[in-house]
Amino acid sequence: ATFAVALALAALRGSACGFAAGGRSGVVSAAAAARQLGLRQSSPIVMSARLSKIKDAEYAPVDIEQFYQETIVNGTGGSPIGIERDLITKFFGGGNHFGQGDHAAALESLKQRMVSGEGVTGDNDGQGWIWLVSDNSLEKGFTAFLRKSPPVGLRPLLVAKQDNVQEVFDKVNWSVVRRRFNEILGERDQFGRRPGDKNRRLEDLDVDDDDDEIKAFKELSAAASAGGLK
Repeated sequence: ATFAVALALAALRGSACGFAAGGRSGVVSAAAAARQLGLRQSSPIVMSARLSKIKDAEYAPVDIEQFYQETIVNGTGGSPIGIERDLITKFFGGGNHFGQGDHAAALESLKQRMVSGEGVTGDNDGQGWIWLVSDNSLEKGFTAFLRKSPPVGLRPLLVAKQDNVQEVFDKVNWSVVRRRFNEILGERDQFGRRPGDKNRRLEDLDVDDDDDEIKAFKELSAAASAGGLK
């Protein structure tokens, strides 16, 4: 359900995402997402203001060890499914636009690149961690890439010690990875709660009541918790 929210909100931002949970593919337009959620689309002025807020955001400190432990808690490793599998295949295994291809070979390619550090984006902070990161841009929709410094303001999916990459894949909880498509590191969790809001109820959060995206996130999250979404 949380991924469905992320997909709809991504479309509202003008993205065309070619992935859906369970490995099924499709393109969701902003207009269709707006109709589905019963929301009006944002004007260019409102969108520009939101992008400015994101650009100027102050991010909370990142506890990498805690992030790592959350990645593997109750995990059993194995192969991913759905959007995480398809993104890995598209960006690390030469898959097509919809993430179709040799999924097993793509996963092995990802592991090898994490070990070697090949094709890493951004700076190296020298701490020995390597991150698998997703982002959702207006131009490209969801993408996946590697970083060697905390990807604040982005959507990190998992992190590993570069000298022991296999450990995370032996223990990864792929349901946690799926949830993280809805999170922005240092900015908000999957329910739109900012750092410091973790113990507050969604309906009590101090957000702009006129922000369609925040309202949709809260409404759909409440419906999901009540079992109204599948």
